[in-house]
Amino acid sequence: MISKEHRNKVQYYIDIARKEGAIVTTCELKLSDKNQNGYYITPTIITNIDQNSVCMKDEIFGPVVCIVPFDSQEEVIEKANDTEYGLSATVWSASVDRIHNVAHRLKVGTVWCNCWLIRNLNMPFGGMKMSGTGREGTDDSREFYTQKKTVCLKINSK
Repeated sequence: MISKEHRNKVQYYIDIARKEGAIVTTCELKLSDKNQNGYYITPTIITNIDQNSVCMKDEIFGPVVCIVPFDSQEEVIEKANDTEYGLSATVWSASVDRIHNVAHRLKVGTVWCNCWLIRNLNMPFGGMKMSGTGREGTDDSREFYTQKKTVCLKINSK
C-alpha cells in the first residue's frame, strides 16, 4: 500500500469481514527482506459475506475481493448496483448478447468485458454515483478542467 494509513484502511475492512463471520482467505507470500518494513497487504479473498456488509458497499482500493454467489443475471445486476459507488466492473461471458445487456445495466463508469484494466488513454475514464464526477482522458480531461462562460453584450449601433 502507498502509506501506513492506506494499509490500515484496507486492513480495517478485512477485520470487519472476519468479525461479521465471513470466510477470509489470504495468500501466504514470503516477502523479500527489503520489503519486510513496508505497508504490505496480502491478496485477500472474502466469501460467505452478507450483501449489506460495509465490505460489499464501500470501495476498498486494496488487494481484496469479495465473492458472492448469484442465481440469475437479474440478481447479479441488482447486487452489483446495490452500492453508492460505481467506478468500474467486469463482466465475463462467452455470450456477446449477455455482455452487452449486463454492461448496459451496470451503474458504473467503465465495464471491462472478458478482461480487466485494459485502457486506451483516449477513452473516457471515471465513475458514477459517489465514485467521482466527470471523466478524464483526452477530450474529456480538457472539458473536465475547463469552465465555460458565455458573455452576451448588446452593442448600440448608431
